Amino acid sequence: MKISICIPIYNAEKYLSSAIQSVLNQTYKDYELILLNDGSNDASLNIMNKFAQSDNRIKVINDGLNKGLVFRLNQSVNLAKGEYYVRMDADDIMFPERLEKQIEAMCSDDDIALVHSAAVSINAENEVLGIKININPERYKTSIAHPTVLARRSFFLENPYDKDFSQMEDLELWHRTSPGYKFAYIPEPL
Repeated sequence: MKISICIPIYNAEKYLSSAIQSVLNQTYKDYELILLNDGSNDASLNIMNKFAQSDNRIKVINDGLNKGLVFRLNQSVNLAKGEYYVRMDADDIMFPERLEKQIEAMCSDDDIALVHSAAVSINAENEVLGIKININPERYKTSIAHPTVLARRSFFLENPYDKDFSQMEDLELWHRTSPGYKFAYIPEPL
């Protein structure tokens, strides 16, 4: 498989089915979906297992512990088997052509380490609040919506998330890496 999609999950029962279903609805099908349970005490693990029973591309990782997002992100990179790593949260929804469009952009230039896109912001009822667009991606290279990222897995292996920047782990990573890596931006919400 070419892509590993990784979703760290903690008590996300309200949104998780929609997130997983949006992955299964992708037009690009050559992927694995790794669901990492971070010690949820709601129905999240049951939801993960139900989906995994019906699709062999889905792998559930559950050690019963709550180790936090940064730990699970780095763990997911190490568990991933794909050449490309896709970042997603348990309350996110992918548009059906996200993977197809991002892999096309990534494959257009061997120097690109990471592709990100615009995003639609929604509330708890999936109502659109607005669109997040980076109006000048060259100048604002670190204005990356974390759940829109598709990157070479090697990028994340070389640049793990820093555990000292919990809740800002993405921003720290983009600041640390943007001078030495080429990032590409798709202005369409994906």
